[in-house]
Amino acid sequence: MTFARLRRQVESLMHKSATELTVYKLRPHVEEYCDQWEESVAQDQTPPKPSTLFNKLMQRSVLRRRFPAVYNYLEE
Repeated sequence: MTFARLRRQVESLMHKSATELTVYKLRPHVEEYCDQWEESVAQDQTPPKPSTLFNKLMQRSVLRRRFPAVYNYLEE
């Protein structure tokens, strides 16, 4: 097997598992947001807005290539 063929196979696998990889990267951030939301509700405070989560994910480039429409919508 040539290096070029191996590279194509690896890229194909990465493309097929892109959604799973994105979910894996998102999970810790979403869990942290949910914990903050739950604490806020328990203390009778205003829960954080969902836009804070999306902005954080955009800054860390987790969603930058996946959901630009969501980001633009939240910015408006």
